[in-house]
Amino acid sequence: MTNINELFKYSYLTDWIDSNNTRQCLYLLSKIYLVHMRAREVIVDHTIDSERLKSKLTATFKLMYDPPIDYEINFKQDIILAFEHYPRHSMQETFITSSHVINPKEIVDKNEIYNGIIRFIKSKTCIEIKESIVGQLKNSWRNVEKGIDYTWIIDNKDDEFTKWIINYFKKSKLDPWFLPYELDRDIAHYSIITILDLWDPKDIIPNFMSKHQFIEKLKKASVQKKHRMKLKNKKVYTFEMHTDIGRKLDRLANLLEIKKNHLLEELINNKYESISRFKKN
Repeated sequence: MTNINELFKYSYLTDWIDSNNTRQCLYLLSKIYLVHMRAREVIVDHTIDSERLKSKLTATFKLMYDPPIDYEINFKQDIILAFEHYPRHSMQETFITSSHVINPKEIVDKNEIYNGIIRFIKSKTCIEIKESIVGQLKNSWRNVEKGIDYTWIIDNKDDEFTKWIINYFKKSKLDPWFLPYELDRDIAHYSIITILDLWDPKDIIPNFMSKHQFIEKLKKASVQKKHRMKLKNKKVYTFEMHTDIGRKLDRLANLLEIKKNHLLEELINNKYESISRFKKN
């Protein structure tokens, strides 16, 4: 009975997280991971006995935090956020000694994104630390919710577009290196959105455009890509026809409310299928 009571007693800490909201879950797990990794670095650098800590932590964390050398966004705001409320010993308990921080890149099941967040929050024994972490995560997510709408990225279900947008980010040195974008198409799209969600507009990247400029450039490039995809299987045909065909084509297209090229395609395809069926019989 005690376990059930405990479960409901602290449910307010996690009931605001929607397991079906992929954008929210991927953002929160990424936030936890990045803050965890950067906090570890800062604590190691600023602890008196740093050499001992470094040797102790190297084996555990060496392969976990490895962004590309030319990666543009350093997420400095995350580490500032992490240090706002925690005294040094609390930071060590919260971030250094935690074995419940999942590297999003290693996830092989969508459900683990949500589960990873819950495990991390529940792993904290001190209720003050739990509430502090949840408070920061909740405020951070609320700011994201008030931000830019990226549904135009999610709405495109074409695999070619998915590969293109991932490569676009990589070429722009915004590689989603810590995200499981290879899991499936939806996760790939949400990985891109997570990069944008994590990118604080106040972060000034040297020799790079602002977040607003990048998004506008991305939108234009996306429109051009979609147009090229649309024309991929198209070809211009030139041939002679009687002079009255143009008038008839215009009238039929208007009556049927379709474009003239679509009308011709439909007529030819229907005739072709009819002849094919006749020959089979």
